[in-house]
Amino acid sequence: MKEGGFARRDRMYICLCRGITEAQFQDMVARQAGSCERVKREMGLDDTCCGRCEAQMEELIKQSLAPAY
Repeated sequence: MKEGGFARRDRMYICLCRGITEAQFQDMVARQAGSCERVKREMGLDDTCCGRCEAQMEELIKQSLAPAY
């Protein structure tokens, strides 16, 4: 749902260390369609990040790769 011209996923941050929004992350997953490690590498998420976003990223990847019913 859009509010004030921006979709919720455009404003929700997944990684505060790198300022990555849910929309940016989902776009990367759609392009990479791979593992969490590959997406993290492509987005520049490395050992300097705190790691708090990893579980949420893995869940979003699983959701994107799950077959639609």
